[in-house]
Amino acid sequence: DREELAKSQVERSIEYAKAETETQRQLVEIWKEVLNLEEVGIYDNFFELGGHSLTGVKLLSRIEKEIKCKLPLSSIFGSQNIAQLSELIETEGSASWTPLVALKESGCNNPLFLIHPGYGLVFSYKPLAHAIESDFPIYAIQAFGLEDGQDPMQDLASMASYYISVIRDKQPRGPYQIAGHCFGGLVAYEVAQQLISLGEKVDLGLMNTFHTEQVLSLVDGSHCVDTVLLFALFGENAAEHQAKYLSLNPKHQVKYLYEQAIKAGMVYPGLNVSLSERILEIVRTNTMMALQYKLKPYNGDITYFAAEECIEYELHSGWERITQGNFKRDIVSGSHEGMLDEENASDLAIKITRWINESGSN
Repeated sequence: DREELAKSQVERSIEYAKAETETQRQLVEIWKEVLNLEEVGIYDNFFELGGHSLTGVKLLSRIEKEIKCKLPLSSIFGSQNIAQLSELIETEGSASWTPLVALKESGCNNPLFLIHPGYGLVFSYKPLAHAIESDFPIYAIQAFGLEDGQDPMQDLASMASYYISVIRDKQPRGPYQIAGHCFGGLVAYEVAQQLISLGEKVDLGLMNTFHTEQVLSLVDGSHCVDTVLLFALFGENAAEHQAKYLSLNPKHQVKYLYEQAIKAGMVYPGLNVSLSERILEIVRTNTMMALQYKLKPYNGDITYFAAEECIEYELHSGWERITQGNFKRDIVSGSHEGMLDEENASDLAIKITRWINESGSN
């Protein structure tokens, strides 16, 4: 249990580094409330205290509201303790936005690039990055559209092309190691297709990524985007939300999803509503892009990391058919979302490390 782990870490600490500035004191109070802790030191690591995607988003929302400073969502990765975060706030007031988020910067070999899942955030990859001990950096790419003034990208091929420019700014030449979970795997596949057409070598990893033809065969074509969206948010409980959702106009659909996500514990009641609406719009846009995307034969190797609890659906089969190179399936403990959780991250980390070592890219 993350909360119990965080509390035990706090109890073991002999002395906390106390806040020295007003900004740090404000941040300490925010962190204590968001993480449900009695004490926090200014050098304590947000993620080691139990922070994750929802608490990270809530943290930045509270900072914007109470300190009047809007920070990009990626700032929590670059400033993981209060001392660093207060310096960012006091010296810059805001940080420039970039889609590239450094999850692990140390390492001498070629980096691993992870593409965001359908909701655009990359917090879900943090436990995996923490569990990987090999000598290569890990970067994640977050979605355009998360910040004020940004509109979600509408075309998957254009999205992939943009992400390639981001990747090549960090690593100008291949071989490349690119992976993604769910929708992120589909984007990673298009990124790999384009890089291969440019003469680059790519090692592609897909984490429980749906093959679009399989999805279309399972949903009602007249409302396929809405059906898949509801499934992405509510899983096996999607059917009970569908009739109500489809009876609403688009604006009220977003509000309904937000309210239901609060009830389901997927978002916090105090979360910035505009951010929640942007995330839901990204989910809907990405779902539409995925369903419209036409898969082509892939002239390369694919390693498919399949969630153990989803094996019966044989999500890998469509990918195996279009792969002209070698195809390998590796079964990972956990569910579709749970395979990235802290309790399963070590298993996935071992298998991703083995995939990269066997590929010879490093």
